[in-house]
Amino acid sequence: VALAATVVPFALLQQSGLSWDVRWPGLELEAFGTYGADASSLVMVIALAVLVVESCRERPRAAVAALGLVVVLSPLAGTQSASVVQLATMSVLLLLVRAGVVWRRRTTVGAREGALFNLALCVVAVAAVVVPTAQDARLPLAQNIEANFADEASGPTAKARTQIWADARKLTVERPWLGWGLGKRIELRQDIGQSQELTAHNIVIDMALQSGLVGLGLLLAALGASLAQAWRAWVTEADDRLAALALACAVAVIGLLAKGLAESVLYKFRLSTVLGLLLGVIYAVAVRRHATSAEDDVADQRLVLRSTAGSVRSTMARSVQSDQLST
Repeated sequence: VALAATVVPFALLQQSGLSWDVRWPGLELEAFGTYGADASSLVMVIALAVLVVESCRERPRAAVAALGLVVVLSPLAGTQSASVVQLATMSVLLLLVRAGVVWRRRTTVGAREGALFNLALCVVAVAAVVVPTAQDARLPLAQNIEANFADEASGPTAKARTQIWADARKLTVERPWLGWGLGKRIELRQDIGQSQELTAHNIVIDMALQSGLVGLGLLLAALGASLAQAWRAWVTEADDRLAALALACAVAVIGLLAKGLAESVLYKFRLSTVLGLLLGVIYAVAVRRHATSAEDDVADQRLVLRSTAGSVRSTMARSVQSDQLST
């Protein structure tokens, strides 16, 4: 609730184009009121976890789910198309998981709530893309989406990224196995004769440039292992809410990696910290599952030992009684 109360005003300010430069003693903020790319990614991850875990509660709360849906869709009012790509990736993954058997077994959301959720997504899509205003112009949300995708795809940012990727591929070919080392940047020459050192703005190209194919392979292996742990927890975890938390973290990791195909996710301390926390939560759930199974095995072994000891005592007692009767 607090997150929604914080995010919605910033999204409305972003749509209205209002922002201020705050100059207070000890606190200086530029463009206060802008709903930035990092902020939208962070709140999207939190809202996704809330939505998925809430779906696996015994009695889901409709108000919390509605507020979570609003926060998840808030990047549509943001300032960067990469956050919208993250939202689209996570939405597709959740739709695929929802079509599976495990989702129907774990969740307590009825058909009516699911239909309302899908209807809300359709209403947002129609309002943002299809419905025009009376002056033959799109709604502010649609204008924001069009500015993020159409304008950015043909603007200077896209051209700069294309040039950076081309230069990065040339450097990667020179040292394909171990790369150029940590912190390697690409020099981007501007039209006015100046140059600027930038990252590759692509997590795959960036890792191949710095660590080569060896480092890229290790990164993919580590991510694959963590995602496999999350999937096993989703399928086999006894606690539905912990299983939902592991699933939400895995979906959020894939969403951040999808954003990392056009943005320097590992160089942004907020996003890289969240990525590490998500992987840590997945590992914690997996470790708890193994610890619980180990405790169950120990309890079963203790029960077997107690049963064996009891049967041995009973046998010995009957043997002593038989000897006494014989005597």
